[in-house]
Amino acid sequence: MNIGAYIGRMVDALGWRPQERQLVWAHASDSRADIGDIDRMRLVALSRKCYLNNAIVKGSITDLARYSVGSGIKALPQSGDAVWDATAKEWWENWGHYPEVTGRYDFATLQLLISECIDRDGEVFIILTKTKDGTGAALQVIEGHRVQTPPDKADNKNVFDGVEMDKLNRPKAYFILAAEESFTRVPAEDMIHIFEPERPDQVRGYPRISVSLNQCLDRDELLRLEMQATKAASTISLVATSKSGGTSGIFGPLTSNETVDNKTMETVWGGGAILRMRSDQDIKSFQLNRPNADLNAHLEQYIRSVALGLGLPYEFVWDSSKVSGANTRLITAKAARRFEQRQNLLIAQALRRIWRYAAAVAIKNGDLPSTEKWHKVSWIAPRSITVDHGREAQSDIALVEAGLMSRAEYFASYGQDWQEQVAQIAKERSALGPLVPEALPIQLPSPLPPVASGSVVGMPPP
Repeated sequence: MNIGAYIGRMVDALGWRPQERQLVWAHASDSRADIGDIDRMRLVALSRKCYLNNAIVKGSITDLARYSVGSGIKALPQSGDAVWDATAKEWWENWGHYPEVTGRYDFATLQLLISECIDRDGEVFIILTKTKDGTGAALQVIEGHRVQTPPDKADNKNVFDGVEMDKLNRPKAYFILAAEESFTRVPAEDMIHIFEPERPDQVRGYPRISVSLNQCLDRDELLRLEMQATKAASTISLVATSKSGGTSGIFGPLTSNETVDNKTMETVWGGGAILRMRSDQDIKSFQLNRPNADLNAHLEQYIRSVALGLGLPYEFVWDSSKVSGANTRLITAKAARRFEQRQNLLIAQALRRIWRYAAAVAIKNGDLPSTEKWHKVSWIAPRSITVDHGREAQSDIALVEAGLMSRAEYFASYGQDWQEQVAQIAKERSALGPLVPEALPIQLPSPLPPVASGSVVGMPPP
């Protein structure tokens, strides 16, 4: 039996009927065939244009980064050696002051920029390199439009959109367009490629708002035309109508037979103006009902498309005035889950590799002592958003007192290091007496000097 012959009868979408809709072209293929290098670059360009000109797009992308990263996702070494963990933590904080080659951004700002690049450009690249003197670890951020296929690799089937791959579709190297139209080949082990994958075979990332680009452009065009119409109408205040159907208008010149006796019309502006008009004319105030509530209701769908494309609730992005109570908590919970997803992506794709690389270089250079589990580290994300902090705080305290929540988990929910907080509580208790609960002290090391910055791939000036 040929099962394929019956699919169209079972699945309504396959039963195309020209009297109902136009034929929708679709073809199932690999992700690289669905969106090629030219298509991806076009999507990036359109996405950046919307980001620069559309406040809703820019604000939504910025909010997603702000609530996901906040003041930065912090590292908490977990080697098991308390002294080494404290030393490594302080070294990491000092290194984070100047982690990238230009020396312009600290690690928290770098995380914000990375998150924004994921949504605006679809991806971002980080080269694991060295400082200018070649001793310390450093990062070089590469935007997605600079990873391209060199002209001499255009016919190479193992190179797609600037990425060289092996037979198992694993990246081997990346080609970066550097200064003077030259390309630099960076091995995959020295490169971090950060993007939100949508398909298992995906090689490059696509802007998160690609699905709503048409709606964004349509909305901007509608608002621009509406503004033009409103400005044109605002120049008209009065309209003269002819009772007899004549063509003489309020702005027309006076004719020879129009006299004061038959009430010819003149325009006099200023206080005490006298308006004289013919007996067959009437004058009315001009009113324009634009823009109106119907337009706002129509444009709402475009804003929803932006929010859904970024994975955020519409009410969180634009208007929360219509929700309350349990619905507000649901919206907040959905937004918080989206921020948690972005945090996990940054930790899994970038932060873990950056820690391993930077810590390994520091140990090799003697900036950190060696220990067996130096690579063990956990990450503390910013505090999750909430609409009822008081109630949730009381619940957490009750769980801690009942032994159902650890202090580490409690302080992590506030984006804090439990060891630092316990040490601070112990310090305050020692100074103030029994007003502060008991806590175990922790030994803190002396600070380490920050690391300078440098560059590895030559880039043209902006």
